[in-house]
Amino acid sequence: MKTFRTRGTLAAAPVKKALAPGHVIVQQHLASYDDSFQPTGNTKFDPWPHAEMKKLHHDLVLIVSGPDEARIRSCINKAVAAGLLAAIVAAISTLGAALPTAISAFLAELESCLGNSFSVRIENQSHWEYWWT
Repeated sequence: MKTFRTRGTLAAAPVKKALAPGHVIVQQHLASYDDSFQPTGNTKFDPWPHAEMKKLHHDLVLIVSGPDEARIRSCINKAVAAGLLAAIVAAISTLGAALPTAISAFLAELESCLGNSFSVRIENQSHWEYWWT
């Protein structure tokens, strides 16, 4: 299987200050989706012809760093309870038109809850996936 990995950040809060020793980093998977379905142009015969296809698979990962893991988890739970994670999932399922707005609302809620000693971002970790039809 061929794999090409890219990493991008959909939205990020500015780093408020350098992380001190003792800061914790919490990573939480938020959602996954696929797009960019396309043929690669390769064909194999066994005995029928099969076309190779590819799609871009995205994993949205929340990354929060700061001095207090319990506070991080509590604020994540508050944002989830407020329905902000559901808004991200809904935006993905409607072809992503509202995704930046949903992510901004989620990050704003977390930053408001956590305060200045924390850093919050969502990474779009994506890679190509290949398969034969």
